[in-house]
Amino acid sequence: DVTLPSSLALQRLLPDPQFAARVDTSLATWMLHDGSLTDRLARAHGTVRVTPTREGIGAPRSLEARFLGAPAVGGWWIREITLAAGGMPRLRARTLVPRGAVDLQRRLRGLGSVPLGRVLFKGDRLRRNVIRGCRRFGRARDGAWLRLTRYRVEGEGLLVIERLLSSALSPDAETPDGR
Repeated sequence: DVTLPSSLALQRLLPDPQFAARVDTSLATWMLHDGSLTDRLARAHGTVRVTPTREGIGAPRSLEARFLGAPAVGGWWIREITLAAGGMPRLRARTLVPRGAVDLQRRLRGLGSVPLGRVLFKGDRLRRNVIRGCRRFGRARDGAWLRLTRYRVEGEGLLVIERLLSSALSPDAETPDGR
């Protein structure tokens, strides 16, 4: 097992109403977006490219494990990526699959430069069995806001933590119709 430190460390989780009251409107519209942030970034900024920064088996942080209701022991599949659109980094993400979700770990290992959303929601047979459980918002140690989304895929849990970079919110980041 390799323990993977994360650039997306969590201090605490905040309920959704507190999030909406504490953030800038442009950030809130992105973070509360119900669809794929990858697709939204592509519409706003152009071609999307995923650069994996870490992938392997490790132990989650206690808050990550608690959010999925699983033990914080080794054996979790953990992947961290930077997503660029229009040639600039726009988002960082951390995906965690508990050790007991063996089939899901096997399906997701080795994604490389493939966005997770493409596997979960487009073309892969997993998409029929994906349920978005709940979404919460928290703060990283540096004060940046994070979106935490819990999914169930064929009965197995999956946690995705997303952090929009300021470049995602640049003036060219929204189309006139708000998509």
